[in-house]
Amino acid sequence: MDYTEIRNINKTILCVQNIDPSLIDISSTLYYDETGNIKKFVVREDSFNVDADTHFVLGGIVGHIDLEFEDLKQRLKVQQSITKEIKSKHIYKGPFECCLKSAKFETFLDLILEKELHVHFQSLNILYWSVVDILDSIEAAVNSPLIRELKAMLYRVAKYDIQSTANLFYDYGYPDLKTAADLKNFMNGLISLCEQYVKVCPSQQKTLIMFLIHILQEGYKQDKATFIQNEAEKMLINELTNFYEVEIYKYINCNLIFDNESDIVNVINKRKYVIENKELSNYKFVESNSDVMIQLSDIVPGIMAKYLHAIDVNIDNLTNYINRFDKEQYRRFCKLNKIIKSSIDYNPTFIHQITSIELHTTLIQLVTMYNNFV
Repeated sequence: MDYTEIRNINKTILCVQNIDPSLIDISSTLYYDETGNIKKFVVREDSFNVDADTHFVLGGIVGHIDLEFEDLKQRLKVQQSITKEIKSKHIYKGPFECCLKSAKFETFLDLILEKELHVHFQSLNILYWSVVDILDSIEAAVNSPLIRELKAMLYRVAKYDIQSTANLFYDYGYPDLKTAADLKNFMNGLISLCEQYVKVCPSQQKTLIMFLIHILQEGYKQDKATFIQNEAEKMLINELTNFYEVEIYKYINCNLIFDNESDIVNVINKRKYVIENKELSNYKFVESNSDVMIQLSDIVPGIMAKYLHAIDVNIDNLTNYINRFDKEQYRRFCKLNKIIKSSIDYNPTFIHQITSIELHTTLIQLVTMYNNFV
């Protein structure tokens, strides 16, 4: 497939975001690993097939350092009994705040800072991605200047009572609402979920959620909804290969080295990626146990998934959450943020999130506020 037009559209979007579009024309080496690849996200009767708060992250290290496996083991102070490869589980474990207790994780951060490397990642909030088509199918929402804020509020509502959300999706085969009656009943169900959330939401959110209810009432008046009809019944996400493909046709001048994920390889090897009539050959898949940089890169998406999850679940109480860090946790938190900030400053295209505007903005605020360490 020829991706020339799509790449040009992406450049236009970067211009709108006040990002220099030539930044995707860079020449560098990017290493990749992934975490949270759910394969598929499916509605069940009273739940989903995987945790709805999963964050898929694809990313890793930008650049290269010459380190042998044994040297890396010694540098990161991992057990000598590890003979094949270093994984993120050897560096940190548990939720984000527990990871920040790891001295090995700080050693990793110090290595990145010392070598002046950058990180890159793109992330997908699977529940957010699964509900935004609702508002994109309502004319009144699409025409609203607050559509991003409305999507963020709908995401809050959906995750507040995740079982009720799953029940509603299951009852109407979302995202395949087959009839006008199904659409109306579905919108009524969403309005009921919003009315439940109104009772508990922070006072500063009440105006926005009342506006969301108004928008859903407008959706109730429609007989058709473009993006939530004629789709696969109860199938919210059916693959994540496109995240790899975006990197291939975005960074056409880079050397992209992916960890060998067999299901991804099988799909990508059957396709051709063409830019201006030239087939791309800027990527390859390697076994992680043969490449130290892939092993280092495994640490990046793992910690970012945990960081994004921590923001998500503590969004209304982040100051208290951070204030509970001890001195070592706080220092490591700041070092991580310094690396992220340095990477964004170097090339803002290295960080891309598909998530609530509220969560994305919060990450950027934290990275900006907490990057000084002693």
